[in-house]
Amino acid sequence: EAAAQSGAFPIVDPTAFTNTIINFQTVYARLQETTFGCFDVVGLDLRVDMAPMIAAPISDYLRCDNDQDGVEVFDLRSKDVEILNNQTGLTLSYYTNEADATSGNAPIVNDTAYPSGNALIWVRAINSSNCVTVGSFSLILGQVPATNLPATFEACDNDGDGMVAFDLNSQSAGIAGGSLGVSVSYYATLADAELPGTPLGNPYTSGGDTVWV
Repeated sequence: EAAAQSGAFPIVDPTAFTNTIINFQTVYARLQETTFGCFDVVGLDLRVDMAPMIAAPISDYLRCDNDQDGVEVFDLRSKDVEILNNQTGLTLSYYTNEADATSGNAPIVNDTAYPSGNALIWVRAINSSNCVTVGSFSLILGQVPATNLPATFEACDNDGDGMVAFDLNSQSAGIAGGSLGVSVSYYATLADAELPGTPLGNPYTSGGDTVWV
């Protein structure tokens, strides 16, 4: 304030001033008329508010493309808990590009059921001080493994009791068809296979029925 009163040591570039005291600092403006040199000095408080500290990086969002059409429906709001990172008082919205996320324009409206292929999604977090943090994460479609299912698996009933112990695991390599990074398991019903439920034991004793892979 004393410098402002004397007119000494003005801030060289007031359009790009970085505060020198963390969180809160007062600077002083000197308003002077040019004829007689009369002036007034007023204080201006600079307050630094914290931007939201969202999760970084945000993990990818994977869904399996079970019908292999290149599109699945993503619930973007299911990422809220991870992104908020235990913070409260933040508002999140989702965008298709960084510019919109930064400006707050054109948020994704159907953010609980967003149909998409592989894509990069941007999230905007804003707090009560109107401070904004922007982040991004990827939507990824997982490809369904190609299978090579045999029409039947036959075994001879050597003792004539109508039941045979089938070594289901002997079929796994052929079913996988050379695909890497896949596991093969067997189930009594389609519902169990889709959940999945409890797999069948191996060997599997049967008198002839359908199992699900």
